[in-house]
Amino acid sequence: MNYASPYMTASLFELGRADEAGALVKGKLDRGDSGFHVLIAQAFVDGWTGHRAKARESLWQAFLERPAVLNLPAGNYLLGLARHARLD
Repeated sequence: MNYASPYMTASLFELGRADEAGALVKGKLDRGDSGFHVLIAQAFVDGWTGHRAKARESLWQAFLERPAVLNLPAGNYLLGLARHARLD
């Protein structure tokens, strides 16, 4: 369920469970999951832990990996997510 990764990650951070959020994303990356949704979740982890340059890079990689079926223009979607990754 990679599509839920960004939302689960953000929710865990908002609940004060940063370690669990980081472990969730790390587990997916360790298994070789590095698609669009996992990259956004990684950006959340990086942004919320103060690693903004890494978060921007993860969002850029997510933009490059974006699914063709996004209903919103990918740039607008990612800009909205950047706010949650604390990049603004």
